[in-house]
Amino acid sequence: LLRRLLVALLVGTALAAILVNYNLRPVEVMLQIGHAWWSPMVGVLLGLPLDVNAAVALPILLPLAEAGLPIGTLIALMMATTLASFPEAAVLKSLIGWKGVAKLGAWYFSYCAGTGLVLNLVFM
Repeated sequence: LLRRLLVALLVGTALAAILVNYNLRPVEVMLQIGHAWWSPMVGVLLGLPLDVNAAVALPILLPLAEAGLPIGTLIALMMATTLASFPEAAVLKSLIGWKGVAKLGAWYFSYCAGTGLVLNLVFM
């Protein structure tokens, strides 16, 4: 089991380490799209594959909140980072297969992006 999870664990950990330690690329992308209506969807795409704890997501979100990013985009990004990751997908693959993992990923994406879009509509 450990051998099957090792690659997924390393990829997820490396992506999270880059995001937390350097805090550059995803933050810049999120700041560039800013108040676009589709910004929650980009936030979810950036956050879903990462293995980030809710406590670690806060330093990622603080520069975005200070820059004035909409609350729906911030919530969608935080939900996506704490909801799923590459290691979880590797574990689930052995239980439900790749089709099941893809369906679950699509559900997570639509749930987080939909929540972000609704919150942006309510609070803008």
